[in-house]
Amino acid sequence: AGLDLVDEGGFGYITMPRAGYGMISFKCNQGPTQFTAVRQAIMHLLDRNAFAQTFTGGHGTVVNGPYGSSQWMVNEYAEEVANLNSYSYSKDKAEELLIADGWTLAEDGSEYAGEGLRYKEVNGELMPLEIQWFSSENNSVSDLLLTSLVNNPDVEAVGMKITQTVGTFNDLITYYYDVTEENPYQMLNLASGFGNPYEVAYSFEPGSGSNLTQVQGEDGQELYDLAVAMNQCEEGDDEAYGEAWLAFITKW
Repeated sequence: AGLDLVDEGGFGYITMPRAGYGMISFKCNQGPTQFTAVRQAIMHLLDRNAFAQTFTGGHGTVVNGPYGSSQWMVNEYAEEVANLNSYSYSKDKAEELLIADGWTLAEDGSEYAGEGLRYKEVNGELMPLEIQWFSSENNSVSDLLLTSLVNNPDVEAVGMKITQTVGTFNDLITYYYDVTEENPYQMLNLASGFGNPYEVAYSFEPGSGSNLTQVQGEDGQELYDLAVAMNQCEEGDDEAYGEAWLAFITKW
């Protein structure tokens, strides 16, 4: 309505890029999302450009990592940021990732025949490719995710299922900060902002309760080391900091 007034004349508007982003957050220490390929497959099954255009009415942009469009590093390294993996929509790529990661079994342990849920043998037991998603009530982002991802027929076609549970925002935050393997949910949607300076090392420290995604193994350690490297740059050395930031974002 405000932009309609601009079109009629007598009013102006400004745009304000954000030091933050809306996100899907995965728990990486339990359930199917502990496997990188599953997280990547989910992203190949969501048309993020269409999602952003729909939700923001054409006034938002897609990012390919934990950064916001107002940060100076994003603008300084615009070409490199534009070349980050955008996880373009591809059912075939999602299926390829799942097969390569071992999601090749049916519920009875036989070879997956193309219908129903895929399974993978994990620690001697069959794990179904079902992701438990918690979302807050009265949330238009969640509503759009339900139609564009959860109910996307390609999700079922690749042998995956995403099950939604709706609750209060307080419940969402409780599960978001629960880093135990007993957390019943592996996927949550919310938003985050970034401070100045951009300090995220604490969010990736292995074994820390502040590491809310609990990325495991060599990947987790590398992310932490790259985040720490940003903090160790000499004050005022923007070039060194920018390159360290880009290395972290690329790995992420």
